[in-house]
Amino acid sequence: MVALTATGGWLSSQHFARARDRQLREELLTQARAIVRTMNPRRVADLTFGPADLLKPEHPRLCAQFRAYRPHIPKARWIYLMAERDGAIVFGPDNLTSADPDYSDPGEVYDEPPSALLEVFKDGEDRTAGPYTDRWGSFVSAFASVNSPLTGKSIAVLGLDITTERWMAEIRPARQIPLIFTAGLLALGL
Repeated sequence: MVALTATGGWLSSQHFARARDRQLREELLTQARAIVRTMNPRRVADLTFGPADLLKPEHPRLCAQFRAYRPHIPKARWIYLMAERDGAIVFGPDNLTSADPDYSDPGEVYDEPPSALLEVFKDGEDRTAGPYTDRWGSFVSAFASVNSPLTGKSIAVLGLDITTERWMAEIRPARQIPLIFTAGLLALGL
């Protein structure tokens, strides 16, 4: 009976953790899509996703827009745009200032993109990725396509990152509740 109760508690904790993970992913994707809906795709299309963008009015406008959103998405650390140029994924505007050590210059190549990001560029379908690790750390991300109003094809992808540590802190309570309940039952001898 003890083994059955313990197994049931463990299975319940896994179920609740997966359910919370799905809920958080949907929330993150919804937030990324909401930001994309507020963007003017023509302004995004005017960017080269290179150093010349720093001289264009679209770049600081998008950076300011991302910085304005950041406080409203407290779990997120990064909001940024990427594009595919010459077979490479490159960074564009983001919410960080150039003084931030994690800032990426426009046109900086993203050498280790998660496969889900490459798929968004390929098929235009928004998705989440992670946890995955790159040179900036370990993350769970939502990737939402910015589509051309003329062709409907992806011209850029918005990324919204949460650190894996923060992500796991959000999931941990969902996992702990069934375990605490199970421990209580076992302590009572049921």
